[in-house]
Amino acid sequence: MDRTDLKLGFNAAMTQSLRSDAAHDLVQQIDFGGNGQINYTEWMMATSLKEIITEANLQIAFEFFSRNTEKVNLTTIREAVKSQKFDDECL
Repeated sequence: MDRTDLKLGFNAAMTQSLRSDAAHDLVQQIDFGGNGQINYTEWMMATSLKEIITEANLQIAFEFFSRNTEKVNLTTIREAVKSQKFDDECL
């Protein structure tokens, strides 16, 4: 699906129309492969993220990676990963 397909589908399903620049921006955000098309995997990732990325899950992730500090940085990420017994090659 490219931005034209996205715009046509959106306009057919919604009462508002999707501007071409908004369709372009959406495709760019979802198109991880960078080919100007949204494939099935990219579509599934984009539509399922709202179920995964909740405020509660973000808070849990922040607490894990901040290691009881008020920030997340490379040091706290390494400490968090090492606490899970990953080897240095993962870092």
